[in-house]
Amino acid sequence: MKQFSIFIFVLISQSVVASTYFISTKGNDINDGKSSANAWLSLAHLMNISLQTGDSILIERGSIFHGQIIIRASGIYVGAYGRGLNPIIDGSITISKWTIYKENIWVATCQNCSSEPVNIFINGSYQRLGRYPNRGYLTITKSSTRNEIQDSLTDFKDITWDECEVVMKSSRWTLDNLKVTHYHSKLFYLSTSPTNPPQKGFGYFIQKNLSTLDQDGEWFYNKITKQLFIYLNPPTNPNNKTVEASTVDWGIKIENAVNITIENLTIKRQKKTGIYIQECNNCLLQNVEINYSGKNGLEVTSSENLTINNCFIKDSNNNGVELHNNEKIFFANNKILRTGLIAGRGQSGDGQYIALHITSDRSKQKSNLILHNLIDSTGYIGIDFRVGNTQIKDNQITNFCIVKDDGAGIYTWNNSNGNNIIDNNIIRNGIGCGDGTPNPNQLFASGIYIDDKSTDVLVKDNTLSNCSMAGIFLHNTRAITLTGNNSFSNGNSISNKERGQLYIKYDRLGKLLNGQLNKLIIERNKWYATNEASYCVYLSADKKTAISEIGLFSNNLFTAEKSNQSIAESYSESNPCDVSKEFELNEWQQLYHNESGSVFMKSTKKKHYSLLGKNMISNGEFEFDAKGWNIWPSASTIERKIGEGNNPFLKINIIGNSEALIYNAGFVLNKGKHYKLSFLATSQKPIKVEFTTLMSENPWTALSDYACFSIDAVARSYT
Repeated sequence: MKQFSIFIFVLISQSVVASTYFISTKGNDINDGKSSANAWLSLAHLMNISLQTGDSILIERGSIFHGQIIIRASGIYVGAYGRGLNPIIDGSITISKWTIYKENIWVATCQNCSSEPVNIFINGSYQRLGRYPNRGYLTITKSSTRNEIQDSLTDFKDITWDECEVVMKSSRWTLDNLKVTHYHSKLFYLSTSPTNPPQKGFGYFIQKNLSTLDQDGEWFYNKITKQLFIYLNPPTNPNNKTVEASTVDWGIKIENAVNITIENLTIKRQKKTGIYIQECNNCLLQNVEINYSGKNGLEVTSSENLTINNCFIKDSNNNGVELHNNEKIFFANNKILRTGLIAGRGQSGDGQYIALHITSDRSKQKSNLILHNLIDSTGYIGIDFRVGNTQIKDNQITNFCIVKDDGAGIYTWNNSNGNNIIDNNIIRNGIGCGDGTPNPNQLFASGIYIDDKSTDVLVKDNTLSNCSMAGIFLHNTRAITLTGNNSFSNGNSISNKERGQLYIKYDRLGKLLNGQLNKLIIERNKWYATNEASYCVYLSADKKTAISEIGLFSNNLFTAEKSNQSIAESYSESNPCDVSKEFELNEWQQLYHNESGSVFMKSTKKKHYSLLGKNMISNGEFEFDAKGWNIWPSASTIERKIGEGNNPFLKINIIGNSEALIYNAGFVLNKGKHYKLSFLATSQKPIKVEFTTLMSENPWTALSDYACFSIDAVARSYT
């Protein structure tokens, strides 16, 4: 009889039990951290453990913790416990042991600064990096090589600005931070090239140099010696204050994880980014506040199924929120305030100083919803999106293009991804910024701006007001639908030539159409031109054919004080004056057989202008015959006539020439002031009138831009 032995192997699987870790100011890092009674004292202790799937991190309310949290495991929850305000994760350190350097400047060594701190705070208040000049820009006087800036107007000694940083406006929409290797003979030699070559008339200023410190709170950091210098006026001892420097890169960094929840936290003063998320799926951020990020408040890249709800992001140096290569983003009920408001503290080039920046280099994108957000006070653009399948709905965007311009409340460029909807947003106060440009009085900010080569965008039921250039600006676009929008009081920059509630422009930059029709559909919109010399609709193109084939307009409401404010068009193929041709609505309907069902309504609200003084032009109302008025050549004549209502006017007869110069000399203008010229005119034949102010003696220099007017047999007022 044989005996058999049977071996039974029992496989026992051990499941990992999720843990909850507590962090408290009353804790101790020798504890196990697994209860509120045995909490840890510091965030740094989290670096000593390996988080497992399902773990939770609870931080005591009403407390401040310095450092950062890094998550690379899935299923992690980070939140708060206890009572009081949300706990704070602070990315700054305290700088102490100050000594007097000279006069009002104090110095301390930052041994714990591994690199240059980004922001400095005194008693919790943000302090400005030193700069020269304290306000405004110096001027580039000559275009030279890409790596040089020449300013012949300054009187700096050689080597004064060696190793400083120049902040240059290389275009109206780009600011560049450029390191200077050395300064010699009115030339700054740059170690890096700007986004665009230096241009004559554009501006720059200087920062990151000890010589810039001359105002209270201004600071400079010497990277070689690790010394921080602060100017205090009136003289006070910083040892009696709390001075803090942003040195920690992130508040929370999450990589390669799924099912992450972050809520009920305040994250502030990080050197780079408050929260950074990369290659994560199914993440939730809610009730999180992010303050004073050195770069961007929130960055999310290459992630999917992300919900960002009821968060508050403010005072970011560069962008408030940066979303790149993501899919299925739900961004709702958030506030983004005071983004990129300090020139030179944001990043260089395009795509910076933006509240919400959404980009992708992927060919396919799934649906994104940007809903019910408040965006206020932004250095450049409110929402800049370069992706498809995105709905931007029910947002409020105010006060934008404060530091840079040629932007908008909502903007897109080169976006042919399709299926984009801009719906029921309220956008107002597009300010514009001409500082540091050759034409500082010209301001270019629009409510919604659909830029070069963008197609397939539905813009519906938005309200747009008080923007310096336009309510809606379509530039070299195709297959755009505008419906149900309400645009009023836009085009309020007095120095802009092209402005309106709707502004459509086609030029050589687009090269999009290639013989295709523009296919614009513009219907059931309301255009209110409440500002003097602005228009309901302004059309501009290199060639008239681009305007004649613009698309289908119908059932729109035009409202203005004057009927010829309905539509203006300008095309420059053979027009040196680049004059705007003004139309009443019925004239344009008859000419182009467009705007079917549209109506004009005369505005009942008149904007009253206060009279600042008497008419500066001598005999400007022709009460003394034609005295003071002159014409060239002498064969042409000026004579005074009496019109209806016993009102005098000047009759100008141009004889034997195609042009004439009419002038009135002898009044004083002050640089930097704004002046308004208004006149009533009619002509037996259509003519173009060009106006400017000139020096009254050699070399007869023009003191302002030329303004052009198209005058015909219908008597109209011009401004």
